[in-house]
Amino acid sequence: EHFMGEAQDALKLIASHGLMPPRQTYKKNVFINYIQDYPIEKRFRCVDRTGWYGNTFVTTNRTYGNQDDEQLLFNSEMKDPYSTMGTLEGWQELSRLIEPHALAVLSFACAFSGQLVTPLDIESGGFHIYGTSTDGKSTITKAACSVWGRPKDVSKSWRTTDNALENDAELRNDNYLNLDELRQAVPKAVSDIVYMLTGAQGKARGSKSGRNRENKQFNLMYTSTGEIALEDHLRRGGIEMDAGLLLRFAHIPSDAGKGYGVFECINYGSSSSDVGNRINELSAKHYGHAGIKWLEYLTANKDDLMLQAQSMLDDFIAKHATKNSQAVRVLRRFALVAVAGELATQAGITGWQQGRSFDAVGQCFNTWLGTLGNGENIEETKILEHFKAFFEAHGTSRFESLTVIRHPDGEVIRPRIHNRVGYYDPDERIYLVSSTMFKQEMCIGINEATAKKVLKANGWLECEDGRYTKRVRSNLPDGTRPTLMHFKI
Repeated sequence: EHFMGEAQDALKLIASHGLMPPRQTYKKNVFINYIQDYPIEKRFRCVDRTGWYGNTFVTTNRTYGNQDDEQLLFNSEMKDPYSTMGTLEGWQELSRLIEPHALAVLSFACAFSGQLVTPLDIESGGFHIYGTSTDGKSTITKAACSVWGRPKDVSKSWRTTDNALENDAELRNDNYLNLDELRQAVPKAVSDIVYMLTGAQGKARGSKSGRNRENKQFNLMYTSTGEIALEDHLRRGGIEMDAGLLLRFAHIPSDAGKGYGVFECINYGSSSSDVGNRINELSAKHYGHAGIKWLEYLTANKDDLMLQAQSMLDDFIAKHATKNSQAVRVLRRFALVAVAGELATQAGITGWQQGRSFDAVGQCFNTWLGTLGNGENIEETKILEHFKAFFEAHGTSRFESLTVIRHPDGEVIRPRIHNRVGYYDPDERIYLVSSTMFKQEMCIGINEATAKKVLKANGWLECEDGRYTKRVRSNLPDGTRPTLMHFKI
Protein backbone atom coordinates (compact mmCIF):
# COMPACT_ATOMS: atom_id res chain seq x y z
CA GLU A 1 0.00 0.00 0.00
CA HIS A 2 2.85 2.39 0.83
CA PHE A 3 4.29 1.97 -2.68
CA MET A 4 1.22 3.29 -4.48
CA GLY A 5 1.60 6.54 -6.43
CA GLU A 6 4.98 8.20 -5.91
CA ALA A 7 5.83 5.81 -3.08
CA GLN A 8 6.56 8.73 -0.75
CA ASP A 9 5.02 6.91 2.22
CA ALA A 10 7.31 3.94 1.68
CA LEU A 11 10.38 6.13 1.38
CA LYS A 12 9.49 7.98 4.59
CA LEU A 13 9.05 4.67 6.38
CA ILE A 14 12.42 3.43 5.16
CA ALA A 15 14.10 6.68 6.20
CA SER A 16 12.53 6.52 9.67
CA HIS A 17 14.28 3.16 10.15
CA GLY A 18 17.69 4.66 9.42
CA LEU A 19 18.29 4.05 5.69
CA MET A 20 18.39 7.25 3.61
CA PRO A 21 16.77 6.61 0.19
CA PRO A 22 18.48 8.15 -2.89
CA ARG A 23 17.39 11.68 -3.77
CA GLN A 24 17.93 11.56 -7.56
CA THR A 25 14.78 10.56 -9.40
CA TYR A 26 16.31 7.83 -11.58
CA LYS A 27 18.17 6.29 -8.62
CA LYS A 28 14.99 6.51 -6.53
CA ASN A 29 13.06 4.60 -9.20
CA VAL A 30 15.74 1.90 -9.36
CA PHE A 31 15.64 1.65 -5.55
CA ILE A 32 11.83 1.30 -5.50
CA ASN A 33 11.83 -1.21 -8.33
CA TYR A 34 14.45 -3.27 -6.51
CA ILE A 35 12.29 -3.51 -3.38
CA GLN A 36 9.09 -4.24 -5.32
CA ASP A 37 10.72 -6.93 -7.49
CA TYR A 38 12.61 -8.62 -4.67
CA PRO A 39 11.44 -12.27 -4.39
CA ILE A 40 9.22 -12.71 -1.33
CA GLU A 41 9.90 -16.04 0.35
CA LYS A 42 8.14 -15.49 3.68
CA ARG A 43 4.79 -13.86 4.38
CA PHE A 44 3.08 -12.66 7.56
CA ARG A 45 -0.51 -11.82 8.31
CA CYS A 46 -0.59 -8.32 9.77
CA VAL A 47 -2.97 -7.94 12.73
CA ASP A 48 -4.01 -4.63 14.25
CA ARG A 49 -4.83 -5.93 17.72
CA THR A 50 -2.66 -7.73 20.24
CA GLY A 51 -3.84 -10.77 22.16
CA TRP A 52 -4.97 -14.31 21.50
CA TYR A 53 -5.32 -15.76 18.00
CA GLY A 54 -6.14 -19.39 18.72
CA ASN A 55 -3.21 -20.75 20.73
CA THR A 56 -0.91 -17.95 19.56
CA PHE A 57 -0.44 -14.71 21.50
CA VAL A 58 0.59 -11.55 19.67
CA THR A 59 2.28 -8.65 21.46
CA THR A 60 3.49 -5.36 20.04
CA ASN A 61 6.99 -6.71 19.47
CA ARG A 62 6.80 -10.51 19.40
CA THR A 63 4.47 -13.41 18.69
CA TYR A 64 4.35 -16.36 21.12
CA GLY A 65 3.24 -19.91 20.42
CA ASN A 66 3.04 -22.27 17.46
CA GLN A 67 2.79 -20.45 14.10
CA ASP A 68 2.96 -23.42 11.72
CA ASP A 69 -0.29 -22.47 10.00
CA GLU A 70 0.22 -18.73 9.63
CA GLN A 71 2.84 -16.22 10.74
CA LEU A 72 1.24 -13.30 12.62
CA LEU A 73 2.77 -9.84 12.91
CA PHE A 74 1.39 -6.91 14.89
CA ASN A 75 1.20 -3.73 12.85
CA SER A 76 0.43 -0.35 14.41
CA GLU A 77 1.74 3.19 14.43
CA MET A 78 1.23 3.51 18.19
CA LYS A 79 4.22 3.61 20.50
CA ASP A 80 5.22 0.22 21.90
CA PRO A 81 4.75 0.40 25.71
CA TYR A 82 6.59 -2.86 26.42
CA SER A 83 10.34 -3.20 26.98
CA THR A 84 12.88 -5.10 29.08
CA MET A 85 15.71 -4.11 31.40
CA GLY A 86 17.67 -5.82 34.15
CA THR A 87 17.01 -9.49 34.87
CA LEU A 88 14.19 -11.81 35.89
CA GLU A 89 16.08 -12.60 39.11
CA GLY A 90 16.20 -8.88 39.92
CA TRP A 91 12.46 -8.58 39.29
CA GLN A 92 11.79 -11.60 41.51
CA GLU A 93 13.49 -9.76 44.36
CA LEU A 94 10.77 -7.10 43.89
CA SER A 95 8.08 -9.77 43.69
CA ARG A 96 9.18 -11.38 46.96
CA LEU A 97 9.36 -7.94 48.61
CA ILE A 98 5.66 -7.29 48.00
CA GLU A 99 4.54 -10.84 48.92
CA PRO A 100 3.49 -10.05 52.53
CA HIS A 101 1.17 -7.23 51.40
CA ALA A 102 -2.25 -8.36 50.18
CA LEU A 103 -3.09 -5.31 48.05
CA ALA A 104 0.30 -5.47 46.36
CA VAL A 105 -0.18 -9.17 45.60
CA LEU A 106 -3.59 -8.35 44.12
CA SER A 107 -2.01 -5.66 41.90
CA PHE A 108 0.80 -7.94 40.68
CA ALA A 109 -1.57 -10.88 40.12
CA CYS A 110 -3.87 -8.55 38.18
CA ALA A 111 -0.97 -7.80 35.83
CA PHE A 112 -0.88 -11.53 34.95
CA SER A 113 -4.65 -11.97 34.66
CA GLY A 114 -5.44 -10.25 31.35
CA GLN A 115 -4.37 -13.29 29.34
CA LEU A 116 -6.99 -15.43 31.13
CA VAL A 117 -10.01 -13.18 30.45
CA THR A 118 -10.78 -14.46 26.96
CA PRO A 119 -10.00 -18.20 27.39
CA LEU A 120 -12.03 -18.42 30.62
CA ASP A 121 -14.81 -16.17 29.29
CA ILE A 122 -14.68 -13.70 32.19
CA GLU A 123 -16.04 -10.17 31.91
CA SER A 124 -13.44 -7.40 31.71
CA GLY A 125 -13.27 -5.27 34.83
CA GLY A 126 -11.09 -3.44 37.27
CA PHE A 127 -10.18 -2.54 40.83
CA HIS A 128 -9.97 0.95 42.26
CA ILE A 129 -7.63 1.34 45.25
CA TYR A 130 -8.41 4.58 47.08
CA GLY A 131 -7.15 6.32 50.19
CA THR A 132 -5.03 9.15 51.53
CA SER A 133 -2.03 10.46 49.61
CA THR A 134 1.45 8.96 50.04
CA ASP A 135 0.09 5.68 51.43
CA GLY A 136 1.73 3.54 48.74
CA LYS A 137 -1.20 2.73 46.45
CA SER A 138 0.40 4.24 43.33
CA THR A 139 3.70 2.62 44.26
CA ILE A 140 2.33 -0.93 44.18
CA THR A 141 0.17 -0.52 41.06
CA LYS A 142 2.96 1.11 39.05
CA ALA A 143 5.39 -1.55 40.26
CA ALA A 144 2.93 -4.18 38.96
CA CYS A 145 3.42 -2.66 35.49
CA SER A 146 7.03 -3.89 35.66
CA VAL A 147 5.70 -7.31 34.71
CA TRP A 148 5.41 -5.98 31.16
CA GLY A 149 7.87 -3.13 30.84
CA ARG A 150 9.09 0.19 32.18
CA PRO A 151 6.39 1.28 34.66
CA LYS A 152 6.34 4.87 33.36
CA ASP A 153 5.55 3.59 29.86
CA VAL A 154 3.07 0.86 30.77
CA SER A 155 1.08 2.83 33.36
CA LYS A 156 -1.32 5.52 32.14
CA SER A 157 -2.82 8.58 33.78
CA TRP A 158 -6.53 9.18 34.34
CA ARG A 159 -5.93 12.56 32.71
CA THR A 160 -7.09 11.37 29.31
CA THR A 161 -10.14 11.15 27.06
CA ASP A 162 -12.20 8.08 26.32
CA ASN A 163 -11.07 8.25 22.66
CA ALA A 164 -7.38 8.23 23.61
CA LEU A 165 -7.84 5.45 26.14
CA GLU A 166 -9.71 3.41 23.53
CA ASN A 167 -6.47 3.15 21.54
CA ASP A 168 -4.45 2.23 24.63
CA ALA A 169 -7.01 -0.44 25.55
CA GLU A 170 -6.81 -1.98 22.07
CA LEU A 171 -3.02 -1.97 22.31
CA ARG A 172 -3.37 -3.87 25.61
CA ASN A 173 -6.00 -6.35 24.45
CA ASP A 174 -5.91 -9.55 26.55
CA ASN A 175 -3.51 -7.79 28.88
CA TYR A 176 -3.29 -5.30 31.77
CA LEU A 177 -3.84 -1.57 32.17
CA ASN A 178 -3.14 0.70 35.13
CA LEU A 179 -4.71 4.16 35.51
CA ASP A 180 -3.22 6.50 38.10
CA GLU A 181 -4.83 9.34 40.08
CA LEU A 182 -8.58 9.41 39.49
CA ARG A 183 -8.88 13.07 40.59
CA GLN A 184 -7.19 14.21 37.35
CA ALA A 185 -10.03 12.89 35.19
CA VAL A 186 -13.19 14.74 34.19
CA PRO A 187 -16.10 13.06 36.06
CA LYS A 188 -18.17 12.49 32.91
CA ALA A 189 -15.15 10.95 31.16
CA VAL A 190 -14.60 8.52 34.07
CA SER A 191 -18.10 7.13 33.80
CA ASP A 192 -17.76 6.64 30.04
CA ILE A 193 -14.31 5.07 30.38
CA VAL A 194 -15.39 2.50 32.99
CA TYR A 195 -18.33 1.37 30.88
CA MET A 196 -16.13 1.29 27.76
CA LEU A 197 -13.38 -0.80 29.35
CA THR A 198 -15.84 -3.26 30.86
CA GLY A 199 -17.99 -3.39 27.73
CA ALA A 200 -14.89 -4.57 25.83
CA GLN A 201 -15.41 -2.30 22.84
CA GLY A 202 -15.06 1.33 21.82
CA LYS A 203 -17.68 3.67 20.42
CA ALA A 204 -19.19 3.20 16.98
CA ARG A 205 -17.90 5.58 14.30
CA GLY A 206 -18.87 6.28 10.73
CA SER A 207 -16.56 5.92 7.72
CA LYS A 208 -16.17 8.16 4.68
CA SER A 209 -18.52 5.90 2.75
CA GLY A 210 -21.28 6.47 5.29
CA ARG A 211 -21.10 3.00 6.79
CA ASN A 212 -19.97 2.18 10.31
CA ARG A 213 -16.33 1.38 10.92
CA GLU A 214 -15.41 -1.79 12.75
CA ASN A 215 -15.49 -1.12 16.51
CA LYS A 216 -12.27 -1.42 18.46
CA GLN A 217 -12.54 -4.44 20.73
CA PHE A 218 -10.51 -5.48 23.74
CA ASN A 219 -10.54 -7.69 26.81
CA LEU A 220 -8.40 -6.66 29.74
CA MET A 221 -8.04 -6.27 33.47
CA TYR A 222 -7.17 -2.92 34.97
CA THR A 223 -6.28 -1.28 38.25
CA SER A 224 -6.83 2.33 39.26
CA THR A 225 -5.76 4.56 42.12
CA GLY A 226 -7.04 7.77 43.64
CA GLU A 227 -7.41 9.67 46.87
CA ILE A 228 -11.20 9.51 46.59
CA ALA A 229 -13.76 6.91 45.63
CA LEU A 230 -15.49 7.02 42.26
CA GLU A 231 -18.82 8.01 43.82
CA ASP A 232 -17.30 11.10 45.46
CA HIS A 233 -15.58 12.08 42.23
CA LEU A 234 -18.75 11.73 40.16
CA ARG A 235 -20.71 13.77 42.69
CA ARG A 236 -18.36 16.68 42.01
CA GLY A 237 -19.55 16.63 38.42
CA GLY A 238 -23.20 16.31 39.40
CA ILE A 239 -23.37 12.70 38.21
CA GLU A 240 -25.38 10.12 40.11
CA MET A 241 -23.47 6.96 40.91
CA ASP A 242 -25.22 3.77 39.80
CA ALA A 243 -24.61 0.23 40.96
CA GLY A 244 -23.40 -0.88 37.54
CA LEU A 245 -20.28 1.26 37.90
CA LEU A 246 -19.53 -0.17 41.34
CA LEU A 247 -19.76 -3.71 40.01
CA ARG A 248 -17.49 -2.97 37.08
CA PHE A 249 -15.04 -1.04 39.21
CA ALA A 250 -14.60 -2.79 42.57
CA HIS A 251 -13.48 -0.30 45.24
CA ILE A 252 -10.92 -1.38 47.82
CA PRO A 253 -9.66 0.99 50.56
CA SER A 254 -5.89 1.32 50.54
CA ASP A 255 -5.42 1.30 54.32
CA ALA A 256 -4.39 -2.22 55.37
CA GLY A 257 -5.17 -1.30 58.98
CA LYS A 258 -1.63 -1.83 60.26
CA GLY A 259 -0.58 1.81 60.36
CA TYR A 260 1.64 1.51 57.26
CA GLY A 261 -0.80 2.45 54.46
CA VAL A 262 -1.09 -0.33 51.89
CA PHE A 263 1.69 -2.28 53.59
CA GLU A 264 0.95 -4.81 56.30
CA CYS A 265 4.43 -4.89 57.83
CA ILE A 266 7.88 -3.34 57.49
CA ASN A 267 9.87 -5.98 55.63
CA TYR A 268 12.56 -3.62 54.39
CA GLY A 269 14.26 -0.76 56.23
CA SER A 270 12.62 0.83 59.24
CA SER A 271 9.51 2.55 57.85
CA SER A 272 6.82 2.22 55.19
CA SER A 273 8.59 4.84 53.07
CA ASP A 274 11.68 2.62 53.03
CA VAL A 275 9.57 -0.24 51.67
CA GLY A 276 8.00 2.02 49.04
CA ASN A 277 11.33 3.47 47.96
CA ARG A 278 12.83 -0.01 47.58
CA ILE A 279 9.86 -1.10 45.46
CA ASN A 280 10.30 1.94 43.21
CA GLU A 281 14.03 1.29 42.94
CA LEU A 282 13.67 -2.36 41.94
CA SER A 283 10.79 -1.78 39.50
CA ALA A 284 12.84 0.92 37.72
CA LYS A 285 15.81 -1.42 37.27
CA HIS A 286 14.16 -4.76 36.42
CA TYR A 287 11.12 -5.02 34.18
CA GLY A 288 9.60 -6.85 31.22
CA HIS A 289 11.11 -10.30 31.85
CA ALA A 290 8.21 -11.69 33.90
CA GLY A 291 5.70 -10.98 31.12
CA ILE A 292 7.86 -12.75 28.53
CA LYS A 293 8.21 -15.86 30.67
CA TRP A 294 4.47 -15.78 31.46
CA LEU A 295 3.49 -15.78 27.77
CA GLU A 296 6.00 -18.51 26.97
CA TYR A 297 4.49 -20.58 29.78
CA LEU A 298 0.88 -20.03 28.65
CA THR A 299 1.46 -20.72 24.95
CA ALA A 300 3.54 -23.85 25.55
CA ASN A 301 0.47 -25.80 26.71
CA LYS A 302 -2.52 -23.46 26.64
CA ASP A 303 -5.37 -25.98 26.53
CA ASP A 304 -4.26 -27.98 29.59
CA LEU A 305 -3.44 -24.82 31.55
CA MET A 306 -6.89 -23.35 30.89
CA LEU A 307 -8.54 -26.53 32.17
CA GLN A 308 -6.45 -26.25 35.33
CA ALA A 309 -7.24 -22.53 35.60
CA GLN A 310 -10.99 -23.22 35.33
CA SER A 311 -10.79 -25.79 38.12
CA MET A 312 -8.86 -23.35 40.34
CA LEU A 313 -11.37 -20.60 39.51
CA ASP A 314 -14.28 -22.79 40.62
CA ASP A 315 -12.46 -23.67 43.86
CA PHE A 316 -11.89 -20.01 44.74
CA ILE A 317 -15.52 -19.11 44.01
CA ALA A 318 -16.77 -22.04 46.11
CA LYS A 319 -14.54 -21.01 49.02
CA HIS A 320 -15.82 -17.40 49.00
CA ALA A 321 -19.42 -18.09 48.00
CA THR A 322 -21.95 -15.37 48.83
CA LYS A 323 -25.74 -15.16 48.48
CA ASN A 324 -25.54 -11.73 46.89
CA SER A 325 -25.94 -12.37 43.14
CA GLN A 326 -24.26 -9.07 42.29
CA ALA A 327 -21.27 -9.83 44.50
CA VAL A 328 -20.88 -13.18 42.71
CA ARG A 329 -20.29 -11.26 39.50
CA VAL A 330 -17.40 -9.37 41.10
CA LEU A 331 -16.20 -12.54 42.87
CA ARG A 332 -15.44 -14.09 39.47
CA ARG A 333 -13.07 -11.20 38.75
CA PHE A 334 -11.29 -11.63 42.08
CA ALA A 335 -11.09 -15.37 41.38
CA LEU A 336 -9.54 -14.78 37.97
CA VAL A 337 -6.82 -12.58 39.52
CA ALA A 338 -6.17 -15.14 42.27
CA VAL A 339 -5.79 -17.92 39.70
CA ALA A 340 -3.43 -15.82 37.56
CA GLY A 341 -1.19 -15.23 40.56
CA GLU A 342 -1.15 -18.93 41.44
CA LEU A 343 -0.32 -19.99 37.87
CA ALA A 344 2.47 -17.40 37.68
CA THR A 345 3.85 -18.85 40.91
CA GLN A 346 3.51 -22.38 39.53
CA ALA A 347 5.46 -21.24 36.46
CA GLY A 348 8.35 -20.17 38.69
CA ILE A 349 7.87 -16.47 37.93
CA THR A 350 6.71 -14.72 41.11
CA GLY A 351 8.78 -16.57 43.69
CA TRP A 352 5.79 -16.55 46.09
CA GLN A 353 4.69 -19.42 48.29
CA GLN A 354 2.05 -21.57 46.59
CA GLY A 355 -1.36 -20.44 47.83
CA ARG A 356 -0.26 -16.87 48.63
CA SER A 357 -2.22 -15.38 45.73
CA PHE A 358 -5.41 -17.19 46.81
CA ASP A 359 -5.04 -15.96 50.40
CA ALA A 360 -4.19 -12.35 49.52
CA VAL A 361 -6.88 -11.91 46.86
CA GLY A 362 -9.41 -13.62 49.14
CA GLN A 363 -8.53 -11.13 51.85
CA CYS A 364 -9.07 -8.26 49.39
CA PHE A 365 -12.41 -9.73 48.31
CA ASN A 366 -13.62 -9.88 51.92
CA THR A 367 -12.54 -6.25 52.36
CA TRP A 368 -14.52 -5.27 49.26
CA LEU A 369 -17.53 -7.27 50.40
CA GLY A 370 -17.38 -5.45 53.74
CA THR A 371 -17.77 -2.11 51.94
CA LEU A 372 -21.24 -3.24 50.82
CA GLY A 373 -22.47 -3.09 54.41
CA ASN A 374 -24.68 -6.08 55.14
CA GLY A 375 -24.41 -7.42 51.60
CA GLU A 376 -27.76 -6.11 50.33
CA ASN A 377 -28.55 -5.59 46.68
CA ILE A 378 -26.35 -2.67 45.58
CA GLU A 379 -29.04 -0.98 43.47
CA GLU A 380 -31.50 -1.11 46.38
CA THR A 381 -28.93 0.33 48.76
CA LYS A 382 -28.22 3.21 46.37
CA ILE A 383 -31.92 3.95 45.89
CA LEU A 384 -32.60 4.00 49.64
CA GLU A 385 -29.58 6.24 50.23
CA HIS A 386 -30.85 8.60 47.52
CA PHE A 387 -34.25 9.11 49.15
CA LYS A 388 -32.84 9.26 52.66
CA ALA A 389 -30.53 12.07 51.53
CA PHE A 390 -33.45 13.89 49.88
CA PHE A 391 -35.51 13.96 53.08
CA GLU A 392 -32.54 14.93 55.20
CA ALA A 393 -31.70 17.81 52.85
CA HIS A 394 -35.23 19.12 52.29
CA GLY A 395 -37.23 17.90 55.27
CA THR A 396 -37.98 21.35 56.71
CA SER A 397 -37.53 23.54 53.65
CA ARG A 398 -39.70 21.82 51.01
CA PHE A 399 -42.31 19.97 53.10
CA GLU A 400 -45.12 21.97 54.67
CA SER A 401 -45.96 20.93 58.23
CA LEU A 402 -49.61 20.07 58.91
CA THR A 403 -49.32 21.46 62.45
CA VAL A 404 -51.77 24.35 62.72
CA ILE A 405 -50.21 27.53 64.15
CA ARG A 406 -52.45 30.52 64.92
CA HIS A 407 -52.04 34.20 65.70
CA PRO A 408 -53.34 35.40 69.11
CA ASP A 409 -56.54 36.50 67.34
CA GLY A 410 -57.07 32.95 66.08
CA GLU A 411 -56.03 33.48 62.46
CA VAL A 412 -54.11 30.50 60.99
CA ILE A 413 -50.46 31.19 60.12
CA ARG A 414 -49.49 29.67 56.77
CA PRO A 415 -45.70 29.37 56.36
CA ARG A 416 -44.19 30.10 52.95
CA ILE A 417 -42.69 26.97 51.41
CA HIS A 418 -40.71 27.59 48.23
CA ASN A 419 -40.71 24.76 45.66
CA ARG A 420 -42.91 22.61 47.89
CA VAL A 421 -42.61 18.87 47.31
CA GLY A 422 -45.22 17.72 49.82
CA TYR A 423 -46.39 17.83 53.43
CA TYR A 424 -45.22 16.52 56.78
CA ASP A 425 -47.66 15.12 59.37
CA PRO A 426 -45.88 15.40 62.76
CA ASP A 427 -48.58 13.44 64.60
CA GLU A 428 -48.30 10.40 62.30
CA ARG A 429 -44.59 11.05 61.53
CA ILE A 430 -45.32 10.72 57.81
CA TYR A 431 -44.14 12.60 54.73
CA LEU A 432 -46.88 13.02 52.11
CA VAL A 433 -45.88 13.31 48.45
CA SER A 434 -47.94 13.24 45.26
CA SER A 435 -46.97 10.75 42.55
CA THR A 436 -46.24 13.63 40.19
CA MET A 437 -43.81 15.37 42.56
CA PHE A 438 -42.25 12.02 43.42
CA LYS A 439 -41.47 11.43 39.75
CA GLN A 440 -40.34 14.96 38.82
CA GLU A 441 -38.49 16.04 41.97
CA MET A 442 -37.42 12.94 43.88
CA CYS A 443 -36.61 10.45 41.12
CA ILE A 444 -34.01 12.47 39.26
CA GLY A 445 -31.54 9.94 37.85
CA ILE A 446 -33.57 6.97 39.16
CA ASN A 447 -36.24 4.84 37.47
CA GLU A 448 -39.60 5.67 39.07
CA ALA A 449 -41.11 2.18 38.88
CA THR A 450 -37.99 0.53 40.33
CA ALA A 451 -37.80 3.12 43.11
CA LYS A 452 -41.41 2.47 44.16
CA LYS A 453 -40.87 -1.29 44.29
CA VAL A 454 -37.71 -0.91 46.40
CA LEU A 455 -39.32 1.57 48.81
CA LYS A 456 -42.36 -0.66 49.27
CA ALA A 457 -40.30 -3.85 49.66
CA ASN A 458 -38.18 -2.24 52.38
CA GLY A 459 -41.19 -0.89 54.30
CA TRP A 460 -40.51 2.79 53.61
CA LEU A 461 -44.02 3.35 52.21
CA GLU A 462 -47.47 2.92 53.77
CA CYS A 463 -49.60 1.39 51.04
CA GLU A 464 -53.13 -0.01 50.65
CA ASP A 465 -54.88 -2.25 48.13
CA GLY A 466 -51.58 -3.13 46.45
CA ARG A 467 -50.97 0.47 45.41
CA TYR A 468 -48.11 2.78 46.32
CA THR A 469 -50.46 5.49 47.57
CA LYS A 470 -53.30 5.90 50.06
CA ARG A 471 -55.77 8.61 50.98
CA VAL A 472 -54.61 11.10 53.62
CA ARG A 473 -56.25 10.82 57.06
CA SER A 474 -57.35 14.45 57.34
CA ASN A 475 -57.79 17.46 55.11
CA LEU A 476 -54.75 19.28 53.81
CA PRO A 477 -54.46 23.08 54.29
CA ASP A 478 -56.32 23.60 50.99
CA GLY A 479 -59.27 21.53 52.29
CA THR A 480 -58.74 18.46 50.09
CA ARG A 481 -58.06 14.82 50.97
CA PRO A 482 -56.04 13.50 48.03
CA THR A 483 -54.39 10.14 47.54
CA LEU A 484 -50.66 10.56 48.17
CA MET A 485 -47.55 8.51 48.82
CA HIS A 486 -46.93 8.05 52.57
CA PHE A 487 -43.25 7.91 53.58
CA LYS A 488 -42.56 6.66 57.09
CA ILE A 489 -40.05 8.85 58.86
